[in-house]
Amino acid sequence: MNYKVKVAERVREFLNALPREVRVQVYQRLLVDLPSDLSLLGSTVFPYADKNTFPVIAYDKSPQRLRWWLVFIVDRGSPGELHVESVRDGNESEPN
Repeated sequence: MNYKVKVAERVREFLNALPREVRVQVYQRLLVDLPSDLSLLGSTVFPYADKNTFPVIAYDKSPQRLRWWLVFIVDRGSPGELHVESVRDGNESEPN
């Protein structure tokens, strides 16, 4: 089944603030890898709510090669659609 991915505005704003090389990796995972393989979805966030985590690790090209660990909340409630509702930076305590 082909899935359409919808990304919430606040998630897009967060992603657009990332360095370009990280943003490209993350969008590849969200818009290409995830819809083609739903087994990439992680644990269920809320029982019976069809919301799952989707972890992504990306690296920037700085000399320190910083790791970006992001966890997305994906709602599978609509047939044929995946809704990326929020994102949490693995190094922060508050979701975006």
